Amino acid sequence: MEKNKNIRENWLMRDASAISRFGFIFMGKALKEHNVSGGDHGTIMFLSKHPQVNQDFISHRTMLDKATIAKSLARLEEQGLVMREVDPNNKRAKIISLTEEGEKIVNIVEDALDTWSKQVTEGLTEQEVQKFTALAAKIARNARSLVHEGHCKCD
Repeated sequence: MEKNKNIRENWLMRDASAISRFGFIFMGKALKEHNVSGGDHGTIMFLSKHPQVNQDFISHRTMLDKATIAKSLARLEEQGLVMREVDPNNKRAKIISLTEEGEKIVNIVEDALDTWSKQVTEGLTEQEVQKFTALAAKIARNARSLVHEGHCKCD
């Protein structure tokens, strides 16, 4: 692909960004009655897969800054969905986990994510969905490598 055309269209970032933004909007609407914002669903799902972790671990693994994670955790704690306890190995750090109420919300979030996935891929064959998923994962790995491992050929 010629360089100027790629710069002009910038299709990959534009489309990936649109899918992400619309996904957050969808999740916000789907979870509104449970008082969970569109962005907080990711924190809930992360904690469901990684119980009893600290804020730095969440920030690092989700690639979100510490301030964003802190705000999400504050909202979720206020709603009684997460709890923070002092880390016995580091008194300055807090161990974060889902509460019983938070665990109940996980199934609701999973259902909303399933609904989103089914609706957004409507009209695609199973093979197309699998191919898209594989390609998106490969592009994400390449992006991570460029940013975190210093493989950028942009100098």
